[in-house]
Amino acid sequence: MFWIGNHFEADVRQNFADTLSTAIEQGYTKEMLADTLKDQFNDLANRSSNYWQRLAEHTALRIREFGRLQGYKKAKARYYKLVVILDDRTSDICRALAAQDKIYPMNDALDVMDNLIV
Repeated sequence: MFWIGNHFEADVRQNFADTLSTAIEQGYTKEMLADTLKDQFNDLANRSSNYWQRLAEHTALRIREFGRLQGYKKAKARYYKLVVILDDRTSDICRALAAQDKIYPMNDALDVMDNLIV
């Protein structure tokens, strides 16, 4: 699900998807994506530059992880394991996941991904 300010899904979905497609095709940096998102959606949410930077960072991370999962799918991987770098920036959630030292079925991650893709 995508949101900008108080606008969800149908309000921004296609425009956001088009903006991301252009960003990927043209090799935007995160800064370029943040500027583009601000220009494109500032009328929906008059936010600080920091807001648009965080949204661009979050979006770039999602795209990278979806790409990684697609690579695993193409390689026919059946399981995956979370590997977490533990440092002072590691969240409690990531610490808890790393402590479980668990192997997960790839199909579960692919199902989640399929439901999140624009």
